Amino acid sequence: MPRAKAKQKLPSPTPAFNLEDCYYSTRELSGLLNISMSTLADYRRKGIGPQYISVGYRSCRYAKTEVLKYIEERTRASTSATKNDAL
Repeated sequence: MPRAKAKQKLPSPTPAFNLEDCYYSTRELSGLLNISMSTLADYRRKGIGPQYISVGYRSCRYAKTEVLKYIEERTRASTSATKNDAL
């Protein structure tokens, strides 16, 4: 009787996001940043807002770590400061 082939265990894919991270909906994030949901949608279209994960045709989520990174990148010490200025 022929031996059955042993199944090879494939490596599990590493997700591009952290499953243990906190995720915000567009409504939640608009409340946190005090901007409208349509402004966030406009940011997504222009590619200038925080990175997001598309979870459906009309739904997306923002990872807390990406939102914090977005806020950090836009924090300034004065109106004349740029992101390249050392503090």
